[in-house]
Amino acid sequence: MNQVFSLSFWFIAAFLVPLWYSANSRKEYGDRPLWLLVSLLIFIFIGLCVSAGMWLPEFFPGGDLLCRFLPPLLYALLFSVAEYSIHSQRIQKNLLFSEFASRLIGEALLLAGTIVALVLSIVFYSSSTAILFVLLFGGLVLGLFGYNIVLFSFEEGIIRFNKIPFIIYMVIVALGMILTWASPPWGGSFFFLLLNLLFGIRIFHEYFWYRMEHFNQVYSQQEEQEKNRTLLINEILIASPTEEQIILKNVLERYYEQFQEALANPNVRIKSLMLYTKRGQTLRVESDHFIIGYCTPLINLETLKRLNTEAAHTLIKEQSFTLPRKGQEDDQGNSFPENSIIEMIQSRDMVAVDQLPTHLAAIFKLIIFYPVFNQQELVGMLVLFKEGSSYVFPKERSILTNLANEVSIALTLINGKRIQEDKNRLSQEMDVARNIQMSVLPKNITIEGYDVAASMTTATEVGGDLYDYLKNQNRHFLAIGDVAGHGLPAGLMALTFMSALHGCVKTQENLGQALSPSQIYDIVNQVLVEINRNRIGSDKFMTANILQEERGTVTYAGSHLIGLVYRSKEKQVEEIPGMTQRAAFLGLSEYATSSSSLGSVTLEQGDILLLYTDGLIEARNKHGELFGLERVKQTIQKVAERSAEEIRQSLLEEVTRFADQGDLRKYEGNFADDISLVVLKKQ
Repeated sequence: MNQVFSLSFWFIAAFLVPLWYSANSRKEYGDRPLWLLVSLLIFIFIGLCVSAGMWLPEFFPGGDLLCRFLPPLLYALLFSVAEYSIHSQRIQKNLLFSEFASRLIGEALLLAGTIVALVLSIVFYSSSTAILFVLLFGGLVLGLFGYNIVLFSFEEGIIRFNKIPFIIYMVIVALGMILTWASPPWGGSFFFLLLNLLFGIRIFHEYFWYRMEHFNQVYSQQEEQEKNRTLLINEILIASPTEEQIILKNVLERYYEQFQEALANPNVRIKSLMLYTKRGQTLRVESDHFIIGYCTPLINLETLKRLNTEAAHTLIKEQSFTLPRKGQEDDQGNSFPENSIIEMIQSRDMVAVDQLPTHLAAIFKLIIFYPVFNQQELVGMLVLFKEGSSYVFPKERSILTNLANEVSIALTLINGKRIQEDKNRLSQEMDVARNIQMSVLPKNITIEGYDVAASMTTATEVGGDLYDYLKNQNRHFLAIGDVAGHGLPAGLMALTFMSALHGCVKTQENLGQALSPSQIYDIVNQVLVEINRNRIGSDKFMTANILQEERGTVTYAGSHLIGLVYRSKEKQVEEIPGMTQRAAFLGLSEYATSSSSLGSVTLEQGDILLLYTDGLIEARNKHGELFGLERVKQTIQKVAERSAEEIRQSLLEEVTRFADQGDLRKYEGNFADDISLVVLKKQ
């Protein structure tokens, strides 16, 4: 058993070093890999001590005593450092390091006392008083293990610390020391071997198993968020003004519940929140639906603490904040809350205020201001209140970001609808279409094994350009298209296409039935015919390609524009003529099918697939010449070694230079048509 115990150090170290190497390569881990390395070095040092005393006793006089007394002390230090490597990031992010550092003083005193007891136990080992020093040393070692419970016990829910393992460690160490120090010693190495295995399991669970669990959890959360956002868009589009307020209330309540679940200690949670919406240059709480929990107006009122809910809501809705115009921010003074609102807008980030006016400070410890932006435009503001804590914990910050994103989508769509209802002139109609068009585009496209970049550059008149992305298990779907004509009808048809596409892909996922891109294209076409032609009575149609990526193969269907593939090995650009003129345009006939347009292309490392709309190739210079497909190919060849984002930027820069004295001058800095680009580069 002694030999197995001695060899276990090297097998476990060989197993854990790759985990450290992997963690060290990840920036998001902060300084955790450093402390993990320290714990591994301590573990290896224990192994060296045990091996030296066991295998080379003739070179280390007194090595037997060291093997009996030193490992328990080093194990106590090992598990303290290992546990800190696991929790250090959470301790620092939750602003608890000063409290942790004060607790370390007790750890240091215990460690110093244990070292003194160790020296005395070895020096007086043969004397009659040895038993007292040995018992003192053993008690201090157990105290070091037990003190870890104090060291890492913070408010529940802040860090994932469990007391039970340390109690188990204490029992194992106690048994190991008793059996090792017995005369004759027997069986102690078994318990220390068990301790080695528990150390390995603890590190493996945290740095591999929990990470996998975390990835799965994040993936599930992203899927749930995507589902909620798709549902939100569909609900907002068909809702009346009253129903819109109820939908927003449901969103606020759903995230409020997440705030409550994020932290186990109720005293440090967010207690209430309210939503200000922007109308013109004014921020105001428009409805009781936008107030969740007990909120107060943001004024230093003496009777504030005695207000009942109804009176507080009345004052909140009466209070409004006029936003300064650009360049007039300094004219607003330094009064609360205007100064915090201006700081929030300028920083485009959260502002947390813990130095509150007297009467607000009597109720709350912290008031949080969080902006809600749609692209560059402020559309609202969230205000949150805390009664028992002046910290914003990382979990709360993450939830708040997601809440702001979802509220942004809702308010953007609602604002678009209001403009559409209130304005009948063409310019206002274009603003509605542009807001809807831009807000529903995917914010990020992430496909494993690819570098992806995408953008839409809108023209003077809003057209029907679109691109979209969604994931279904191991399959990734992309779409690009263009509605004939411009204006709100084109934007609505584009939005209907995206909604139909999402619904089709989500339905096949729920039913467990895989559909080809051509089948999806046909279903979307039938929806467009029903909605656009039969119900709206529009004669609009659109071109589009629907693509599916799976394991390096891109399958496509539909009729849009010639696709381009840059082959890294040949350094040439290939055309994919099968992506055009092999299927009927969308929205014209419910009897049209696209099976003849189904095709595929396989991408190798370094290959690039470019999807685009006709605004790119039809941009004109001052002589009326088109930018054309050949210039697109030449640009790709010149920048093919760069990232997808740099390729996208280069294409836009080239077409901008080309059209500088042509379309851009003619349309006052805008292109004649929208330009949408999707660049996929195989890694």
